[in-house]
Amino acid sequence: MTEAVTKPARRWWKYLLIVIGALAAVALALTIYMNTDSFQALVRRRLVAEVERITGGRAEIGSFHTIPFRLQVEVRNITVHGRETATDIPLAHAENIVARLKISSLIRSELAFHEVILDQPVAHVIFYPDGTTNFPGRTSAFSTQASIEQLFSLSITRMDVHQGRLLWDDQAIPLDFAARNMSLQMDYSYLHARYHGRLLLGMVDTKLPDCRPFAWMSSVDFSLASDSATLSSLKWNSGHSNLSANGQVTNFRRPHVQAAYDAHIDLTEAASVARHRELRSGLLELKGDGNWSLDQFASSGLLTLRDLAWQSDQLSFSKASLTTGYSISDLQLKLSRLDGKIFGGSVTGDAEINQWLAAEQHLSPAARKVFETATISAAPPLNKSRPPAAKPKTTAAIQNASIVLRLRDISAQDLAVALNAPEHPIQALHPAGLASGTLETRWKGTPRDAEVQFALDVKPPDRLAPAQLPITAHAAGVY
Repeated sequence: MTEAVTKPARRWWKYLLIVIGALAAVALALTIYMNTDSFQALVRRRLVAEVERITGGRAEIGSFHTIPFRLQVEVRNITVHGRETATDIPLAHAENIVARLKISSLIRSELAFHEVILDQPVAHVIFYPDGTTNFPGRTSAFSTQASIEQLFSLSITRMDVHQGRLLWDDQAIPLDFAARNMSLQMDYSYLHARYHGRLLLGMVDTKLPDCRPFAWMSSVDFSLASDSATLSSLKWNSGHSNLSANGQVTNFRRPHVQAAYDAHIDLTEAASVARHRELRSGLLELKGDGNWSLDQFASSGLLTLRDLAWQSDQLSFSKASLTTGYSISDLQLKLSRLDGKIFGGSVTGDAEINQWLAAEQHLSPAARKVFETATISAAPPLNKSRPPAAKPKTTAAIQNASIVLRLRDISAQDLAVALNAPEHPIQALHPAGLASGTLETRWKGTPRDAEVQFALDVKPPDRLAPAQLPITAHAAGVY
């Protein structure tokens, strides 16, 4: 009876070994086939078709190579063409893309990668005179059955971009960073006819030209329709700095952006990244909203500076603060209700710079007179019964500004300490007094041509130290 039980058990093991051997043979055959030219050509054709389906453009792939045992895929010379001409730089190109899949992505619908490396990627955006771009028009859409389900879920443990560039019309923006713990999820809402997505960037190491490397993280919740996008939440953090925003983009052919933002920037960290040693400390807060388009932009809100410290060869101070309302556009930069503290006293006022993006132009006295005459003639006529004058000819934009500051109780001693710099030492002078008055500055063309009007009253304090020099003066003038 023992022999009868042993024989079926031995047969069972034989069948198991046969199955395992057959599976190993199939795996070996698949591995060999995956490295053949026919399989590589088949996958390249399928990958080209998939890229063209997603982007709507024309795709080209130089070569495709797989390493099955490492679950690694390498794509070389991948290019996506949009509406640009044959002589233009294509919409997107990468010299080399290396991706290592996770085993979990083979048994789930999620695309999961251990690592993705993009070598010399280039994205090129062109804006044509009619308001269109080189983005290709979509000729097909996802089927309704597929759209109701999840579009895709993507996660990348580490993503490196080496020597990348973003060409925004004629401007080149370098891209060189490494991102960790990156994930993207998108679902389609059949009821609202739009995609809803969430992008998470766990940690991104970024290197900008002439700056120190820095790390940041971000999360974005968005929805995407055929011709618009809504940013329901954007959160960005880097060290002690953070930004939160929301908004929307309409009309992809001629984008118009509306957004609200709230930013807190640690100026100590920002100065270290930008290699500006003069800025020693400070906290900048910006809260406002605005809109941007290809032709113009405008934004307004509240700006606050706290604990600002500066030290250079010309000037040094600390514990300065500022609060002001601001409005900025492509034509004007304006600060209103300015209220600050510096040198132991307070500063209030307003500032306005028109055509602030225009190049500085030195105006001769004759040119200045012509500019003032043109400004007056551009005003509406006082007598409405008379026909309006002919519209003056358009001239080049000329920068002009008006700054009015009211000073109160500025410490002469603190001011002397601030000006006691290597460029102009004044160690032997120990003034004591409080200055109050007004300071007005106006210029046309360049700040070097500014006219300065001031009226100051300096009074000595009630008590003086033995080494202090009392000052009592009244000054006014024009420069």
